[in-house]
Amino acid sequence: MTTGKQALQSFYAKEGLPEHGNVTVWVDWGRMFGMPVPIPNIFGRTKVLPYHDMHHLVTGYATDEAGEGEVAAWCMAAGGGPLLAWVYDPFAAGLGFIRFPKRVIAAWKQGRKARTLYHVPIEQLLDMEVEEIKVLAHMQSKTEPARRTV
Repeated sequence: MTTGKQALQSFYAKEGLPEHGNVTVWVDWGRMFGMPVPIPNIFGRTKVLPYHDMHHLVTGYATDEAGEGEVAAWCMAAGGGPLLAWVYDPFAAGLGFIRFPKRVIAAWKQGRKARTLYHVPIEQLLDMEVEEIKVLAHMQSKTEPARRTV
């Protein structure tokens, strides 16, 4: 079985991200309409980023522009995030909707049946099995076979 921490490490490697998932850098880089855009890594963002990455894991959405729009829409529909997530997510979902409307709408619909992970301490999520995390996010039932996302 794979823990959340192990899955994140694999996810970071697969997506070409550093081991720390860009939590320790001053400026992170995203993409907007194919152009690189600096994102200041303010204190609140460093606290939200591990959850954001966990949401990528449970949903299977990539870290490209479409995937970021999908995760943002999914999180908004699933609800229950901190204020900073409610600042970033509408912006990312809106940009994603402009370029990838079908994918972002599908992610929103999936999120309506799900739950974000912000209610669980990140240390606990890192120690849990990925299948347990998916159950918490309502992305897998306890009896459903695991979906491959990593």
